[in-house]
Amino acid sequence: MYGALRIALRQARPARPLLQLNQRLIPIGSCLLTSTRYYASKAKGGKGKEKDKKAKDKAEKSAKTNNSERDKSWGGHSTSTDGLVPGSQQVLSGEVQAEYERADGKMKTSIDWFRREVAAKELQGSGRVTPDILKPVRVALPDMPEGETCSLTELATVGVREGTTLILTVFAEDTLKHVEKSIYAARIPHVAPQKVDNRTLKIPLPKPTVDARAELAKSAAKLAEETRVQLRRIEQASVKKGDYKKHSLEFRELLQKYLSEVDKILADMKKSLSVK
Repeated sequence: MYGALRIALRQARPARPLLQLNQRLIPIGSCLLTSTRYYASKAKGGKGKEKDKKAKDKAEKSAKTNNSERDKSWGGHSTSTDGLVPGSQQVLSGEVQAEYERADGKMKTSIDWFRREVAAKELQGSGRVTPDILKPVRVALPDMPEGETCSLTELATVGVREGTTLILTVFAEDTLKHVEKSIYAARIPHVAPQKVDNRTLKIPLPKPTVDARAELAKSAAKLAEETRVQLRRIEQASVKKGDYKKHSLEFRELLQKYLSEVDKILADMKKSLSVK
């Protein structure tokens, strides 16, 4: 009886690709039934990897196809960025160019002023006596508007006597005291005017000593630093004025050009005066 029942159950059970791991008999009433557990078989590892590779190849092929279609829509070729120029290297134009030229002009004016001042000090340190020693003097007269001045040559003549003394003669007697006051105000080293008469001043100039030349060089170095500060202010004001930050490299190069010129002027003066 039991043998026939087992055969009937086996024939009724559908075929499945499962592994039979164990079986046991379960009593049902007065008979025993066989209970069998089945588990799905594990997939082989090679098939999963092969599937991932096929999916990756498919995605790459799709990307190439999309790129090809995009290139065709752009005329059959892609756009290259090799020929593009950064903003900081582009040629200046318009408002940027105008501001650059303004900054250049202002810096040049500062350099010219510094060069004149240094030339006057170098002349003093060389021991040569010339009327140019009094070139920095500016005279203010009572009948002139406030803040205005005139050069010394507009009010007097300056000559050299015996190669060591300046002789200054004013055109009008009432200007002599104003001229004398202005000479002192200019603070030219070793220049001390002496009154000869109502129209004449005498200015003896001794030969400059080593200490005197060193003092002139120190004064020139101070003027050089003031000029550098002025140049940096001009550069910063120009960049900020129009928000030209992307062109800051051009303005920086302009600044470096004039800063180098300041250094050269100062170095040449020290060399001329034999001062370190």
